[in-house]
Amino acid sequence: MQVLSGPGNPRRLAIRIAGTVAVALAAAGIGRAADGMSPSALKAAFLFNFAKFADWDTVPPSVTLVLCVANDDQVGAALTDSARGQVINGHAIEVRRVKSDNFGPSCHLLFVPASEAKQVLEKVGKVQDAPITVSDAPGFAQAGGVIELFQEGGRMRFAVNVDTTQRLGVRLSSRLLDLAKIVRTDHAQ
Repeated sequence: MQVLSGPGNPRRLAIRIAGTVAVALAAAGIGRAADGMSPSALKAAFLFNFAKFADWDTVPPSVTLVLCVANDDQVGAALTDSARGQVINGHAIEVRRVKSDNFGPSCHLLFVPASEAKQVLEKVGKVQDAPITVSDAPGFAQAGGVIELFQEGGRMRFAVNVDTTQRLGVRLSSRLLDLAKIVRTDHAQ
């Protein structure tokens, strides 16, 4: 009898490799799928992969992972499509569209558009068990956000603030961090 959940299982290994390749392709912006995607769909793909490569070990398996999108209906719709029927490490996925001033403590990951980033960073700093924050605002990661999406050479990339991840107790996969531009909090702000 073949065990399907063991780490040495060829099917599980193939799924992990495919996931790693998907993150690498999305992060580098390589491939026809990324080139043909709308900016909103590409952001949603990044968000889903960020959730996939975060460590949710402290979240009980019975808890649904809540991916929130603040005030961006296009990214929210694209993420809803991407996450439909998906499971991350045994967790069901729910996508919620929220207001940037009322995202609540139930969000595990929160995307905010550039226009709302400063307001959200101020609120997140006061919330215990803050979500993984992601934005496309320039300087978001250095200002204390967790992940910043940015364009470089015509491709979407991302930066991770290692100071914020440590402060929040967020653990991201080393495979994800290997693809990221690593930044630290700009304490002068």
